[in-house]
Amino acid sequence: MASAPVVPFVSVEEYLDTTYEPECEYIDGKLQPKMMGSKQHSRLQLLIARLLSDAEASHNLYVYPEFRIKVGENRFRVPDLAVFVGPAAGERFASSVPLCTIEVVSPDERWSEITAKASDHLSAGTAVVLIADPRIGSVYTVRPESGLQEVRPPRRVSIPVPDRGILTLDFDELFAKL
Repeated sequence: MASAPVVPFVSVEEYLDTTYEPECEYIDGKLQPKMMGSKQHSRLQLLIARLLSDAEASHNLYVYPEFRIKVGENRFRVPDLAVFVGPAAGERFASSVPLCTIEVVSPDERWSEITAKASDHLSAGTAVVLIADPRIGSVYTVRPESGLQEVRPPRRVSIPVPDRGILTLDFDELFAKL
């Protein structure tokens, strides 16, 4: 019987001082490589980033793709997109809490991994996590007050932005551009 490979312990400082290809998340001393996306994954991530960057000025938002976010004492996640009200605090990683994070599902990514990411973001104070699967055209929101919910057609997600109104993402339009 084959055993699982041994994953070496890595310190927080070593993690933060190292660039990984592919990028890795850091969970309690262990590196977890991010799943590589597909063409649809990349395209949807770009389309969402464009939509959000168009809303930056009107909503005082800052959008960061693939930026390390501290979600716990020894935990760093790297969402596909992180949206902050105002600039994120920190240089090597975000030490402030994003308004929302967005995960685009990769072909080989397990649902348990995605929900663990969402749980980490919510426990750190993120208001909402969006999960979008370009292969099947589904969108989910994960919020502290309501948990995981599938967004039914019309697939529009509204996110309150403090002192700036409502940010709406129309995933029907985004999926139509894939």
